[in-house]
Amino acid sequence: MKIVRRAIQQLKHLNLFNDDNTAATPEAEETRDQIRATRIYVVLLNVSLSVLVILSSLAPRNESVTIKKTSLATYEQLQMVYPDTLSCPCQNIAISHDSFISIIPTYRQ
Repeated sequence: MKIVRRAIQQLKHLNLFNDDNTAATPEAEETRDQIRATRIYVVLLNVSLSVLVILSSLAPRNESVTIKKTSLATYEQLQMVYPDTLSCPCQNIAISHDSFISIIPTYRQ
């Protein structure tokens, strides 16, 4: 309990804006203003950090998954599920000729 009381006492007299020209006594008006400013600063800092944590945890996350050599049916299925985020980074615009043509020469004498 002594540790808690001491921590509370330290927080009550926390002064982040103390300078050497200010009287060190907590009764001085300038010191009280600095302590109030410190409390406002700490509260605003905590509120802004809390808002930042909450907003970053609620933000949607996109995960990029690359599927190589997918079929047209798979692409159409993914297009229905993810219409706004699906992209197709096509690397091969043309089909290689050996997939649909076979050339076998016949030599005559």
